[in-house]
Amino acid sequence: MTYAHNNRRDRHPMTTDDVSIVLSGGGAKGSFEVGAMAYLTTKYRFKPRVLSGTSMGAILAVQLAQAHTPEDLARLVQEVRKSMLDVADPTEIFTKAPWLAEYDDTRLGKLIESLLATQTATRPPRHSALGQYGTKKSDDISALRVMTSIAAHPLHSLHLIQNMRALPLSFMVMDPLENALRGIVDGAFKAIDEEAVRTSGIALRMPVTALRAGTTRLVTESGVVIDNYEDSVIEGAGHPGVIEGTLASASIPVIFEPRQIGDDYYVDGGAIRNLPVIPARRAGATNVIAIAASPLDPSPIEWQAAEHGFLNVLGRVAAITAMDSSRRSALEQPRDNFTMTVIHPTLSPVGVLETSRPLLNMNFDYGWLRAAETVEFEPDDALPLVAVSDDIINTRELAYFLELEITEAVADTGKIPADGLADLALLRAQVRSRAQEWVASGLTPPIELETWGHAPEHPEFAEIEA
Repeated sequence: MTYAHNNRRDRHPMTTDDVSIVLSGGGAKGSFEVGAMAYLTTKYRFKPRVLSGTSMGAILAVQLAQAHTPEDLARLVQEVRKSMLDVADPTEIFTKAPWLAEYDDTRLGKLIESLLATQTATRPPRHSALGQYGTKKSDDISALRVMTSIAAHPLHSLHLIQNMRALPLSFMVMDPLENALRGIVDGAFKAIDEEAVRTSGIALRMPVTALRAGTTRLVTESGVVIDNYEDSVIEGAGHPGVIEGTLASASIPVIFEPRQIGDDYYVDGGAIRNLPVIPARRAGATNVIAIAASPLDPSPIEWQAAEHGFLNVLGRVAAITAMDSSRRSALEQPRDNFTMTVIHPTLSPVGVLETSRPLLNMNFDYGWLRAAETVEFEPDDALPLVAVSDDIINTRELAYFLELEITEAVADTGKIPADGLADLALLRAQVRSRAQEWVASGLTPPIELETWGHAPEHPEFAEIEA
């Protein structure tokens, strides 16, 4: 199902100054949103009336809300892209909560380390062009085995129960990101100039979920917390500022601790509003470009309860909930003086915690392609191109993982599998062919498109090929 246009309009979405941007949550999947924004700011000169973002969308929105001119916006989009690519390790964004130090040598500690240190994108299913060339090295650590091993140690078990009863509770803390946004340390993400956000003329809306009040609230460009329905300032919330609001909007429950703001505790706004269209509309948006970081329709997966621990169950439920929230927002009914275009992926080239530079770059490109198709064409006209761009990204992803497997095989055996190179040549030829189909549409392509299917996707394989 396509969600590209919810209603017809008699004017192009980007030909007026009245454009607002809505950004969903999704962790590293937000690289798709940055790619879409790169297309929009390259093709058009504009400054949004409203920027509304949840979780990772809030991190992106607060960066872009510093723009005082269209030129500022285009520059900030490129800075945000660089920031995401500069995150070489998740610990530059978050790190383990101090209480987890007791479990460094347990299965729980190993699980946390694996979450921090490994790629989160799932290798694509095997097909004729992906043979088993190398040995995939992985730790077989299930959540169920983790909890069983902890329970077998009485002291660990007691400590874990005590910590689970504590408030606030989290496995991780966002101190590295907070210190970077506040300018305390130099990090991948640039420090936020709260005065620039306040005076830019852009209305900023970042949903946060109040645990005590049991409702969504919004942090504005002025750094105050307002009611989601009445736009009135919340008494007792104080003036947290946009940086604190950003962190609260991105505080995934259980993973990160709730943020205390005034007399309430706040967690991820995506718990209720993952694609915050309504807050943007209430802030005065009449022509919305909504960008979702993840597919709006969850893909069916093979599921056997006995093979999955509780963390896997929670993760799957969270993914379904987030997609359902975004889908309901994408289906927002047409209203007088309100139009909306939804840019969204149908593939997931990266995981939520992805730090692989090639895969993130691939997702940037995907966002660019999908933005161009969606903004420039009506849904029915765009469908053939959607199939082309999906095939480009899927085939590039297959090539990336094939290059990775060949690299692993060389490390293991010292030899390059001949069949692997032949299969890789087929994949690259397909990428080149489909890329030319896309260019033939007349849309503006990413600058890097000319290298697709010619240059290696994986940097280590480039050295082998050379």
